[in-house]
Amino acid sequence: MKKTKQKLLIVVMVIVALAMVAVVTLTGHSDPYKTKEYKHLEVNEIFKGYHYVYFYSPKDSKSVSSDTGIRSLNKGINDLYFVNLNEKNDDLKEIDLTKYGNLKEIKPTTLIYVRDGKIEKVYKGVNQISNAQEKILEGSWDD
Repeated sequence: MKKTKQKLLIVVMVIVALAMVAVVTLTGHSDPYKTKEYKHLEVNEIFKGYHYVYFYSPKDSKSVSSDTGIRSLNKGINDLYFVNLNEKNDDLKEIDLTKYGNLKEIKPTTLIYVRDGKIEKVYKGVNQISNAQEKILEGSWDD
């Protein structure tokens, strides 16, 4: 009788573990920037005013990695906004980016600085963003 209860307990634990794995797998990738701490923009607001815009994809591990330093930038500057490319990519494809600066397409892990409706600066990838972090925090755009 004791062995039967142990076997039943093991079976139940295995079923619960498999159920947890299934739930995590089926829900997809979570969005670490969907909190009150991170401000988001709609596509039609990207090229208005002056601000930084970080493009990311929850499915792209590099764009949500802490290696970019984007979380530190978010705490250090007030005018940083986030755009989830999984949600907004179709809307972005409708825009002729060349009207706003020297950028043909936007991929995850891209940070742009927009001023007066033009792209003033583009940082692509983890290395460029993390290397430019100090200049961005100082407000210096010189290379």
